[in-house]
Amino acid sequence: SNSSIYGGNVEIVSLQQAVTRLGMRLMGEIAIAASLKDNIFAVPGFEEEIDYMWKHSLASSAFAKEISKLRRRNVESAYLSALLHQVGKPVLLNILNSKRLRKKLRIKELNKETILELMELLSQSVGLKLAEKWELPDQIAITIQHWTDFSKAERFKDEVMATCLASQFASFLFQDESKEASDIYEHPVVDELNLYPDDIEGLLQKSEAIEELIKFA
Repeated sequence: SNSSIYGGNVEIVSLQQAVTRLGMRLMGEIAIAASLKDNIFAVPGFEEEIDYMWKHSLASSAFAKEISKLRRRNVESAYLSALLHQVGKPVLLNILNSKRLRKKLRIKELNKETILELMELLSQSVGLKLAEKWELPDQIAITIQHWTDFSKAERFKDEVMATCLASQFASFLFQDESKEASDIYEHPVVDELNLYPDDIEGLLQKSEAIEELIKFA
């Protein structure tokens, strides 16, 4: 991961230190989010992919909250929107894998690679259906629909843009060391959020604390 690059001078080695850096309330919210893990983020045979999705969702929610705090926006709304912005992926993956195991899908070669391709293709639509079925708040549904193209969001743009940027931070956090932080600084949403390089640097410095906290979720 890239967290050690931006973790500050003191290496975080315990949950207590992570909480000190990020705050007790965020720790509690991540603990609540963890209740999703056993029900949604559990697909036999796809443990590595699911683990990445889970960590990415938690990191996105934590970064979205920090972004919203910087901008003095609704942090709880941003947190939940980012937490669930890709919820369609694990749910769809679970369905496809279950049908594959029971041989109920009429696809000639429904191997692991094909399932992952279908997941990427259909997950947004599934996420929107889930938002409707679960009667999730409008801002979550709109975030699911528009976080990849924030300019199209006509409502709840704060949540959508915060999630867009937070997802970039999460992807950076869990990629290898060759992933460039410049991708974040240069992302168009940074200007739309009216954030400055010092703001992005400050968010990057929270990476290690966020990664450490996620380990306990």
